Amino acid sequence: EARLTATRAAMAAQGLDLDDIITLVSEHFSVDQTIIKSAIKQTAAARARGIVCHLAASHLRMTGTELAEYLGLTPSGICKLAARGRTDPETGELSERLEDIVAKRGRGNVG
Repeated sequence: EARLTATRAAMAAQGLDLDDIITLVSEHFSVDQTIIKSAIKQTAAARARGIVCHLAASHLRMTGTELAEYLGLTPSGICKLAARGRTDPETGELSERLEDIVAKRGRGNVG
């Protein structure tokens, strides 16, 4: 509980949360957010979910356990997804877009 609270505080300080990442990735891949938050194994959903896991771990410092609780998956599954997300060619572009969102919010603009 305390660790989850600390993670949420770090997210708020960055002006970013997991839902922002899910929204960004779902729009990029034209995949419904509910599919990303489900255990559906469709290729597009799994790819998007992998990128979400990697970005949440790297930008928000969320643990596999925290992501597993949120997405209804196992920590092992999250680890595998994040590894795939790390090597996906789209991850770099999406990471840059997240940094732009944080920068805009830091300047008082809504991203």
